[in-house]
Amino acid sequence: MPDCIIAGICFPKFEIENWFPHMTLMISDGWGAVTSNAVISATCAQGKPFYEAYQAAQKGQLPAKDAGVLTAEDVKIDKKGKEEVVFVLLREPVSFDGITKYFY
Repeated sequence: MPDCIIAGICFPKFEIENWFPHMTLMISDGWGAVTSNAVISATCAQGKPFYEAYQAAQKGQLPAKDAGVLTAEDVKIDKKGKEEVVFVLLREPVSFDGITKYFY
């Protein structure tokens, strides 16, 4: 997928310093893993387009059928300009087997 970043919002059962806990799952050329913070802050903070969906996910609320995909266009992302951002609230948890390379 060219020119994109994919981050997964997560709510670990332990304390974490990041305001919006997440995992950066994929980055394309021109995107850095740290940009996940900027994308999530620009869309999930109070008053932003995905705030209510983020709050629902944090509370463990499932989306209504066919209502778990939200799109926001022209979202200002620091150091990237205006971008389209898609938020997908999954109905089932997802797990990945693997090794954590970095933990911040």
